[in-house]
Amino acid sequence: MGGLAEWISLDGAKILGQGTYGEVLTLFDDDGRQLVAKRAKPGIGGEKYLAREAAVNARLFPQGGASAAPPLDAFLAPYLGEAKHKPSNAPVLVWAHCGCTLTLKDYLEGNCVEGRSPQSTTKIDGARAALANALGVAEGDVAWEVLAQLSLAVASLHDQGVLHR
Repeated sequence: MGGLAEWISLDGAKILGQGTYGEVLTLFDDDGRQLVAKRAKPGIGGEKYLAREAAVNARLFPQGGASAAPPLDAFLAPYLGEAKHKPSNAPVLVWAHCGCTLTLKDYLEGNCVEGRSPQSTTKIDGARAALANALGVAEGDVAWEVLAQLSLAVASLHDQGVLHR
């Protein structure tokens, strides 16, 4: 598996999410690796926030693609670096895809139909069961487990001098 190419094409990329200043996409590189990329929306200051995020990721992943220090390695996908978008020459931040197909939002909104248990009568019941299964906890402990993992992740970032607004 090679390193990150200097140029990246976003042809065929699928949007995973969007924010005020940019969007997150999933794609495959020329070597067939699944990646996650973030690009700024032009003209509204997104480039400034993308540059900040690149600096934070460079701090968390000083080896470029090597895992972050524990316990952050359990929460962060490996940051591979910055590439240039073909043909716009705009910067794109790139991470290795963690292999997850569902997000916490999918679970919380009940959009994980494959996780629906036979006893579930609603999307939310199915989501709770699926998330409990994914986390390896009882359904009644899902909220506490999610809160504990989020708190540990934020504390670990703070320990590295990274604050989120």
